[in-house]
Amino acid sequence: MMGRSIATRVSQAGLGVIVRDISPERTDKVAELLGVDLDREIERWGLTQSEKRAILARIEFTTELPKTAGCDLLIETINEDYDAKRQLLLELDVVLEPGIPIIINTSTLSISELAQGLQHPERVLGMHFLYPVTTTRVVEVVKGQVTSDDAFETARRFVRILGKVPIQEFESPGFITTRVIMPLINEAAHVVMEGVASAGEVDLAIKLGYDFRYGPLEWADRTGLHRILNWLEHLFHETGETKFRPCPVIRKLVRAGHTGARVGKGFSPTTASVAGSTDSPTTPRSSLERSGSDHAARRRELTHESPRPQLWLFLGEVPGHRNLARDDRGQHRRHSCPRRRGEDRPVRLPPVAPRSRP
Repeated sequence: MMGRSIATRVSQAGLGVIVRDISPERTDKVAELLGVDLDREIERWGLTQSEKRAILARIEFTTELPKTAGCDLLIETINEDYDAKRQLLLELDVVLEPGIPIIINTSTLSISELAQGLQHPERVLGMHFLYPVTTTRVVEVVKGQVTSDDAFETARRFVRILGKVPIQEFESPGFITTRVIMPLINEAAHVVMEGVASAGEVDLAIKLGYDFRYGPLEWADRTGLHRILNWLEHLFHETGETKFRPCPVIRKLVRAGHTGARVGKGFSPTTASVAGSTDSPTTPRSSLERSGSDHAARRRELTHESPRPQLWLFLGEVPGHRNLARDDRGQHRRHSCPRRRGEDRPVRLPPVAPRSRP
């Protein structure tokens, strides 16, 4: 998923991309899913058909690792597994020219530890792309202990070409974004586990209170609870701080296979709609989903977005009905008539709820 998103954004910037996978079946599947992603953007009016063709024309798929030897920069996007990334780096260190930077796409692993023992460890650095890469505006560029300045500046220029803001960082567990957001998600899960509020109410409080686009638990569902659990465990192991110790309810959901939007089950009551699935009225939901309220209805209730009658009060002398009329749209408006001395302006009262009939 991350590799497809990065390849799409790089191609949108006008650069040629070589996507390498381990088998022809995998490359065919990646190409198919990439086309599906672009079609989804076209349906949202985010792309045109001609832009889709141009993006696909700049992307080449292969299974041969030596074919990537002539590139100017390489980004690996395999799973967040130390042994797998280490093995891939050993292979790339032999195939690529010494001056080509190797970028590790990670959010928690140590760049210096992964680069240790390579022939050219100075060209290895880290980048943390936030998903979805096509819309997020920031990329964390992480410098290891032995990363050269040339490789680091090349990576920063590359990020600017993509139209994003590079955040310069030195190596630290979790970097900035993961280290800050993980305790928020973990504490939100504890609030749900303790019965303080449902997952839907927690998300709604954070979204409305702090103007977040997504609540912490909804964002966790979209990212994948198995990934959240993996990041929390790694940060807890690296730092020993209890704020990173995974909440038991996250473990419970992951063990049950409720890993978020991809499977249609997780914390947030909107997870099913995000995954594109619908529940029938007779289908029971999990206890966490059943306790959550509808976000849209709840938002209208709290922010008075539902249609309500408007009451206009005129103070002072009103000459008949001449100062009130209806315009072409059927809305009330005031005539621009001369004001008399001492006449007050109209006062608009706040919305009032309609009375229910007995």
